[in-house]
Amino acid sequence: MSIVMNAGTRLARSMGKQDEVFQTVIYGAKKLSNADRCSLFLVDKERFELYSSASDSDKCIRFKIGRGIAGSVAQTGQHENIIDAYADYRFNPAFDKQMGYVTRTMLCFPVFCEVQGRKELVAVSQLINKLDEHTGEVVPFSAQDVENASQFATFAGIGIMNSRTFEHALSARNDAMKLISKAKSCKQEPSQIKVDQNSIDLVMATHVSEAELNLSRTNDFNIHAYKTEGNAATLVKIIIELFSERDYLKKFNIARKVMCKFILAVRLLYRVIPYHNFYHAADVCQTCYCYIKHGGLNTVLDDLHCFILMLTALVHDVDHMGLNNSFHFKTETPMGILSNSTGSTSVLEVHHCNLTIDILSDPECNVLKGMTKEDHKQSFKLVIDSILATDMAKHKELIEIGTALFEKGVDTTDPEHARTMLQLCLKGADISNITKPFEISRRWAIAVTEEFFQQGDKEREMGQDVNPMYDRESNKALADGQVSFITFVGKPYFEFLQSFHPQFQYWKDVAASNENQWKQQIAAMHT
Repeated sequence: MSIVMNAGTRLARSMGKQDEVFQTVIYGAKKLSNADRCSLFLVDKERFELYSSASDSDKCIRFKIGRGIAGSVAQTGQHENIIDAYADYRFNPAFDKQMGYVTRTMLCFPVFCEVQGRKELVAVSQLINKLDEHTGEVVPFSAQDVENASQFATFAGIGIMNSRTFEHALSARNDAMKLISKAKSCKQEPSQIKVDQNSIDLVMATHVSEAELNLSRTNDFNIHAYKTEGNAATLVKIIIELFSERDYLKKFNIARKVMCKFILAVRLLYRVIPYHNFYHAADVCQTCYCYIKHGGLNTVLDDLHCFILMLTALVHDVDHMGLNNSFHFKTETPMGILSNSTGSTSVLEVHHCNLTIDILSDPECNVLKGMTKEDHKQSFKLVIDSILATDMAKHKELIEIGTALFEKGVDTTDPEHARTMLQLCLKGADISNITKPFEISRRWAIAVTEEFFQQGDKEREMGQDVNPMYDRESNKALADGQVSFITFVGKPYFEFLQSFHPQFQYWKDVAASNENQWKQQIAAMHT
């Protein structure tokens, strides 16, 4: 046990860069069992793969979960103690040939970390060829080695997750600093985004009935009803009225025409794709309004933060291509290559920030220009930080930050509390389609699934492996995907929000209700 504790202590002291932590895990695992070699395979959930550049070899290896001995361990979550590797049908001798090595005995074990009260697989460690301490000959791994590895895996899981959090935080800080620097240096000049004056006039002249405005201020608002060209001006007008109803136009000296041109400029930059389009942005903005009006968010956040929450909702996915960050990296799109060269992992989020800065650099679209100097500076920083925080790769990190920060309650007089609260609420609104009335939620589910499938189609055309969630040919029922997302991501997240802001109970309950309706559909399909 002391060997395990010593290895765990060494691991705890190495918190920081991922490569350092990974090498410490490898060193500790080898030391525990006197193994000749060790590899650490990390889980890539988007590709449903294991990958490693952290091993005794410099070669990067990548393979599907379920393939090989390590892939089998990732799939079952159970350790494997192999006495004769070449006698095991799952073993691939090509790796030995590639590396000029002979594998005889193996101990492969899963590395879990607890996330929001449940175990999540983060890696698989593979020990190769246990050496006898006296003769140096290769011998089988013992039952004690298995026990030590199981205990060590607990420390390794914590270390890996902490290092990821550290790297994400460092990346986000660097991204934010670059973008804030760009915002400061931008001159106020006409934008390249040309908003037609007739479009502005049409919105300004559009009349929205009191009944329609009242509906737009409720949790039952159906944005799908505005997905026709004839209703586009009405939707823009409704958004303006939502800002006006909260008195933000007056408080922050925003002329209606400036607000109108800003929204129209933003709308022009959204693409016609199934899910991440302008209607998603408008829906997130309207949801943020409901958090403020019906969720009592205005009792914990000041007007500036509430205004920035709604504003950022409109731009948080601007010019989304319907392809996620992973696609840009693995297919090496120009944006993916550029992000990789700068060390940023948030390909899309940085792009959204850059375009937002461009829009706000036009005096005729700059809804922040009437603010005091201090509010203006703070607003830019809040917008950038909040957009960067919508990266789903930083989902767990954001929860961990909120959990630690709000342990003794929320104090939004503390700038860090207010900033984090804003980011958490925007994240909630971003995935809030699961908290809408079921028929509205169902239409969003169809849209997001189609967008995933379109990405999968592109990946298949390019000869890339397709994640099962993005595979149109998987024949997976819509209800299955929704139950999975609500159960493992959505519902736990709204439970987390409700834990420090009780008024989120409503949205948590609707998510649970929708989950039940999807489960009923699944049950009906199997009867």
